[in-house]
Amino acid sequence: MGFQDSIEKNFKELPKSRLVIVGVNPIVEDITSHQSYFFHLLNTQIELQIKIIYESESENFSQSLFYEKGVSENRINFDRLQTYHLRLIGGSRAGGKKAAGFIEDVLSKFKPEETDIARKRITLLQNNLRHFVNIILVDDILFYSFTTLEIPALDKYQKVTEESSLFSQLKKYIDFLLNGKSGGKFLSKPSDELIELYDNNSYPRGIYSTDYQRYSIWAFVFNRKGELLLHKRSDTTADNRALWDKSVGGHVDLRDISTVETAKRELIEEMFLPEAENT
Repeated sequence: MGFQDSIEKNFKELPKSRLVIVGVNPIVEDITSHQSYFFHLLNTQIELQIKIIYESESENFSQSLFYEKGVSENRINFDRLQTYHLRLIGGSRAGGKKAAGFIEDVLSKFKPEETDIARKRITLLQNNLRHFVNIILVDDILFYSFTTLEIPALDKYQKVTEESSLFSQLKKYIDFLLNGKSGGKFLSKPSDELIELYDNNSYPRGIYSTDYQRYSIWAFVFNRKGELLLHKRSDTTADNRALWDKSVGGHVDLRDISTVETAKRELIEEMFLPEAENT
C-alpha cells in the first residue's frame, strides 16, 4: 500500500491543519514519486502545513548496517538509501548535474505567483539526533513504527489513539523536535553546512549547523618566489564582505578522516573545480 493509498484509507478527509512525517526511510521511495499528491494537499487544504523530518547521513549509515547485514528480508544498503535521499533533498549528482529535490518538484506545479506562499507551508529538515521511531501525524491522528533490524513497510505502522500514554510520548517528541529552543536546535535545512563540534577537551559533542566551537582548517599557498596567494571575499557574502582572506579554508566535514583530508578537499574545491575532488 502506498503513502497516498494509506492516507485515503485511514482518514475520511484529507489532512486539514498539519501533516508531520518524522523519519522517511520506510516511505522515501514512495513520497518522492508522489509530488503531485503533496501539491494536491497544499492546493486544496489552504491551512495545511507539511513538515518532513528526515534521517541524517550518519543515521542512514547506522541503519544500513542492520538492513544489509542483519535479519531483514527487506534489505537496503547505504548507497541506495543515499540515492533516495538525494531525490528528497536535491543536490549534485555525478557529472555535476543538479537534482531539484522533492520540495522544488512540488513547488514547480504551482503558478509562479503562488510559489512563495506554498514554500512557507512545506518544510524539509534533517534530524541530527538519534533516530528511533518513525511517525506520521495527520492533524491529531498518529501512526508510528519503531526503527529496528529492518525497514518497516508502510502497512506496518500502527495507529495510536489519544487515550494511549504512547500517544502522549510520541506527541511530546514531535513537539520537542519542532521547538527551536529544544530539539529544533538539532535540525538543519538540506542546504546547511553540517559540522561536528568538540568541547574544550576535544571530545565530540554532536553534530550542529549553528555557530558553536568547531574544527576548521586554514591553508596558505605560496609559489616558488615566496609570494602568498590571498583572495578577496565577495561583496555579497554573509560575513567579512570585500575583505582579503587566507588562501583556502573550511570546516572539517563529517566524512573527513583527518584535517589533512579537509585541507586537500578544500584546496580542490576553492582553487579548482569541485568535480575534480578526489582525482
